[in-house]
Amino acid sequence: MNTLLKRTELALSGLSVLAIIAIMLIVTADTFMRYVLHAPFSWSFELISYYLLIAAIHFAISDTFREGDHIGVDLLPQSIPRKLQTAMEIMWVTAAAVVFGIISWGAFDNLHYAYVDNEFIPGVVAWPVWLSYLPIATGSAVMTLRLFLHLLSLIALGADPEVLTHGDVLE
Repeated sequence: MNTLLKRTELALSGLSVLAIIAIMLIVTADTFMRYVLHAPFSWSFELISYYLLIAAIHFAISDTFREGDHIGVDLLPQSIPRKLQTAMEIMWVTAAAVVFGIISWGAFDNLHYAYVDNEFIPGVVAWPVWLSYLPIATGSAVMTLRLFLHLLSLIALGADPEVLTHGDVLE
């Protein structure tokens, strides 16, 4: 299960990188078109803000967590016993899994209704609304699964070899 999840996380991270590259290329081209040719793209703002930024962020969440690259505060945990550290981590991982599960469920629900109702974002290009919920739902679902597996590993082993702690380095 961890291997499949890791491959999914890496694939989503790749999509996140592609979204960031697309944002850079579109902004660069739009700037050139706007200030040199006086003919900006009419669709760039919607594409970037409703789709690409959302994909760049949500597709990378789980892989960022697994790699230990998330923001973390190491002040208190260094001074408390390891068993208490693990107990505290179990509590926050449980809370985070619930929150990401709710986000994922809500995003899938919104995606479904936007698709069924055939909703579009008003503008020059009629972008489908449901597509903007897809990265949120997918990224949150993968993060929920990662947190659940992390929680099981913490309970069973007291640690998770698949998830790096903030500041750790792969050897």
